[in-house]
Amino acid sequence: MTEEMHVDDVDKPELRPPSLFVRLPHSWCGASPDAVVRVADRAEELGFAGVSVQDHVLSGPSVSPCGGIHAGDDRTVMESLTTLAFVAARSTRLKLLTGVVVLPYRHPIWVAKVGATLDVLSGGRLILGLGVGAPSRRATDGVQNLASHADIAERETRLFDLPGPRGPIMDEAIVAFQKAIRIQPDYANAHANLAAAHFDRGEYEEAAKHARQALRIDPTHAAAAETLAATQAAISVHGRP
Repeated sequence: MTEEMHVDDVDKPELRPPSLFVRLPHSWCGASPDAVVRVADRAEELGFAGVSVQDHVLSGPSVSPCGGIHAGDDRTVMESLTTLAFVAARSTRLKLLTGVVVLPYRHPIWVAKVGATLDVLSGGRLILGLGVGAPSRRATDGVQNLASHADIAERETRLFDLPGPRGPIMDEAIVAFQKAIRIQPDYANAHANLAAAHFDRGEYEEAAKHARQALRIDPTHAAAAETLAATQAAISVHGRP
């Protein structure tokens, strides 16, 4: 495809060849440093554009690289951004794609900070995809079969105990994320903004307001205080590990 293109066509998006990424095996039977390194090294050697990761805390036959042939522990999943940071340190050219970070499961300001840090440390190689995640109570959407992810999505939704539907949470989280990282939807050079990912107190308070709205965070941290008290009580009885 590339050889048939004329030099004048490279600026025409509809004629550009697709960028091909290799999904890293970071769950179930593939969840090992050696497997991730071998796939990333081979992808760079063969000239692929980059590597990608899923964003799950649980696994299963539908999202594991080994499918139904391996009955592994569903918790055996490497976290997506940490995995990409590991690969970034061992590679020089590969783009690093999240496909996609499920933003309603995470604090948007923290995602902005981690994403900016990874992008800067990797020399601008991060492609940070954000999404709402697969439907948890719908097997199909008329375009693609989502049944394979529905079970995982349902279990993860229960695990995070979200305060409401992921759609409205995503709307608020996106606003908080954009305010935190100063990226406008029509801004062409995202990396320049990522590298300068900082904001003054007023901007922080505005971003935090949307983050609390998204995640229904109690600013008094009552839940955290309760958890800390329970932990201290357990230590007094059983001692430190």
